[in-house]
Amino acid sequence: MNFPINYSVNSLLTLSPSESFMIVIDCLMGLSSL
Repeated sequence: MNFPINYSVNSLLTLSPSESFMIVIDCLMGLSSL
């Protein structure tokens, strides 16, 4: 899964800390599976 950088940044700015944390974990999991 590929997350656009802008989408990730915007999500981190608009979501709550817990939601943004989950997105960060999801992105890291996606990167580690490459």
